[in-house]
Amino acid sequence: MTATRDRLFLLRPDWIDQDRPWFCMACAAVEGFLGYYPKVRDALDIVYLPYERPRHPMVGLLGEAHQNLPALVLAEPF
Repeated sequence: MTATRDRLFLLRPDWIDQDRPWFCMACAAVEGFLGYYPKVRDALDIVYLPYERPRHPMVGLLGEAHQNLPALVLAEPF
């Protein structure tokens, strides 16, 4: 089954590492972009994933070697 919309995978902003809150700078930058352009946000299916690996949705789509986020998975390849 193929997706009908492009999917953007981002890390959840609420993860803890070594008892301290952290965030992904690249994911935060994308969130900022989406705040400026809400039409882009509305056009995407946005999936928030936990920091821990394996990130099963990514492994299922792209393979275990490609779990880095943010990642945009196009519904229709060019």
